[in-house]
Amino acid sequence: MQNLTSTSDFGASARRPFVWITLSFAAGNGLAYYLPVTSFLLGALVWGGLLVVILSVFWFPRWVVHGLIMVLFLTGMLRFALWRDAHLLQPFPGPLPSPPLTLLGVVKDVYRPGNNRLSRWVVETHHLTLDTLQLPIRFRVLVYGPDSLARRLYAGSQIRMERVQLDSIPSPRNPGQFHYRRYLYLKGIVCQTRLQMPASVAIDPPGSLRDQLQASFSLLRARLVRQFETYFPRSRAEFMKALILGKREGLDPEIRRNFQLAGLMHVLAISGLHVGFVVVIFHTLLSFLPMYFKHRNILLMGLLFGYMILTGGLPPVVRATLMAGLYLLAINLERNRDPMNILFATGFIILFIAPNQLFWMGFQFSFLAVWSILWVWERFQPLYQQFRRKWGNSRWKRVVLEGIGVPFIITVAAQLGTLPLTILYFHHVSWISLILNLVVLPWIGLLVGLGFLFLATSFLVPAFGEWVAGFTDRMVEWLFRVVQQAVQIPGVAVMFPDLTLSHLFILAIGLALAYWMLRSRRIHLALGIIALTLVMIRLPSGTNSHFLELVAVDVGQGDALVMRTPGGRVAVIDVGPSGRGSNLEFTLQPVFHTLNIRRIHHLFISHPHWDHMGNMFQLVERIPVDSVYLAALPFAYRWQDSLVRFLEKRQVPVRWIHAGDRVWIDDQTRFYVLWPLPPEQREILGAGRNLNNHSLVLLLNFRGQRILFPGDAEEEAERFLLLWRQLLRAEIFKVPHHGSNTSSLPELLDFVNPQLAIVSVGKRNRFGHPSPEVLSRFHRRDIPVKRTDRDGAIWLRFSGKEWKPVFWKKSLRFLKVWPAWKPAAGEMARLE
Repeated sequence: MQNLTSTSDFGASARRPFVWITLSFAAGNGLAYYLPVTSFLLGALVWGGLLVVILSVFWFPRWVVHGLIMVLFLTGMLRFALWRDAHLLQPFPGPLPSPPLTLLGVVKDVYRPGNNRLSRWVVETHHLTLDTLQLPIRFRVLVYGPDSLARRLYAGSQIRMERVQLDSIPSPRNPGQFHYRRYLYLKGIVCQTRLQMPASVAIDPPGSLRDQLQASFSLLRARLVRQFETYFPRSRAEFMKALILGKREGLDPEIRRNFQLAGLMHVLAISGLHVGFVVVIFHTLLSFLPMYFKHRNILLMGLLFGYMILTGGLPPVVRATLMAGLYLLAINLERNRDPMNILFATGFIILFIAPNQLFWMGFQFSFLAVWSILWVWERFQPLYQQFRRKWGNSRWKRVVLEGIGVPFIITVAAQLGTLPLTILYFHHVSWISLILNLVVLPWIGLLVGLGFLFLATSFLVPAFGEWVAGFTDRMVEWLFRVVQQAVQIPGVAVMFPDLTLSHLFILAIGLALAYWMLRSRRIHLALGIIALTLVMIRLPSGTNSHFLELVAVDVGQGDALVMRTPGGRVAVIDVGPSGRGSNLEFTLQPVFHTLNIRRIHHLFISHPHWDHMGNMFQLVERIPVDSVYLAALPFAYRWQDSLVRFLEKRQVPVRWIHAGDRVWIDDQTRFYVLWPLPPEQREILGAGRNLNNHSLVLLLNFRGQRILFPGDAEEEAERFLLLWRQLLRAEIFKVPHHGSNTSSLPELLDFVNPQLAIVSVGKRNRFGHPSPEVLSRFHRRDIPVKRTDRDGAIWLRFSGKEWKPVFWKKSLRFLKVWPAWKPAAGEMARLE
């Protein structure tokens, strides 16, 4: 690396002016996200600030620099406000979903995940049409449709879609879940639609020169994608597409998870590392040409910018390409080539063009990783040079230092720099990544080179290209095996809960102290402070230590409830279905992170229907389970048998319970089993073979507060429950069988007499749950009803006196969809 000697703050500011310029501008971007200040007012403030700076040159010269920083700050706010006004436009004046419309626009991106999943593409509209009324509104919409149609689309092509119904982007369904609406809003996408009739879509060639250029690169990218898909098996083809072209949507979920647990997600996204390998490849090839070095640099910049467009302009690629371009330009112009200044200049260019990227995870990781590498190396280099002189200068010692020592320092620097973001976004830190990166990074460099060699030879010499593909395929397979074996090591990933304000405060103090120690070159103390900070963050939070937490998880058409006692004991009743949108990652896992749950002490499966136990197999693999409670069936049932065999194989104790049993959670919390009776008694009573009527019915008692969980019990089982009479009374009632009219007998409701009823049900389900008849029974008794299809997860907290709802949904603050236009009275009547 280049020798970067430390200087005074003033010297650093003079040598690195873009540090303060970019920080001021980015701070303005960030504040504009939270404050709903109009662009007109911000524009006036910017012009007023410039006037004040000009006047201060003559009367208060000492304040000129401060004034410029303030103007840059206001300019950052203005730039984000202008972006918001241009992109976050209300596509339709009425509430969504809209009436059927016709949309005309340009395709901006196409995503084809495969595996029989719906493809999706982003369309930037020119106008929308309702009947004969044309509205010139520009906005971006996410379109879901069949892969057969997506195969014909490419970025830049014009598209006309008829009978389209715009809908809002769904908000998170469960605490801690990824905020997909916020993610899309920050990409300028304000609504979505699902195509019902592909025949109503017309595709035309690109119109403008910009669209034609984008289409050319998109078609080239699609051709390269087909090469990988032709010569490689599916999983390895998707990996190479991610590695070379930045297309990650088709990656196998298990491979993605393994790389994430190993702390190697950065190799699955084209980053500065990949661009560095590409620079080396291009520079080596160009070095054979008899060209003046400045002309070679210009050609190299052109190739890099072409590669950036080919990969879709991903934030890390844009950052690395701009940094390389500015560095080469500085060489040609014989100017200062300070890497830190170039990094912040790159950040300023990106944020000026697209200020929303400040909130993109890729942008944050990319810049923080490079900044930390440069900052740490700047302070370590004198120690490194000193150690190198003392240790000797033999060949093998240089190999050890430069081949292992320097990459290790760089890896540690990048890991420490991105540590807050890793905990914030992924909730875990992988210690083994420090070792794996030493092996994997050279491996990735070789794969990048082989990938480009394959693409070149597969067109020119197909036979040799096929051989290169076979060799590369084996290299990728070995990499998968290494990563898979690494993540099998116990404790490879240290899990962290959702960061609270107290966690953020501890993290800020710890990192500030570590920064101060590193500046004083007290490396051991700095690492000790970081380790202590991580331990303090990972300790269970005592914020809710006096509360009983109950979360009815939104798993769609299914059931899952999570309970945590004040003493930290965890009970789970049912785990929901496994399928698209209801997998563990979208339902239970975010709730576990939010409640800081790392072990399940008691897991009850009410009955072995898929909508109650589908996630069970995944759950037991991901989190320790002490005991699983089941009700024995008087007949054989394959899902029950499969589950028991699976649990026995994983050495998870299975406990069979029936009416009359008690399960103690702790001294204050216990479950009473009200149904079913032992199998032989059920046969005598004629309970039948309807599996719902063999559901576990549990009554929770916590400090006198009672909750009734009847599973999917139907009328036959409820008739037997009535024999418990006054013992059925409960403050909270989980409505049986998702509100079906086969359950919730009026007599049962009279005995339970709850203060609140919870219905776990899927949105627009095909069964018509909950039944209007059942809802009317609760309404007539003045019992409020909460539904997961409308409210998302229902989180209740008992403090010892009363039950209180927890409002867990995070708002988009002031990042709202602003009205794009106001229709005239006649137009509004037609739209309605």
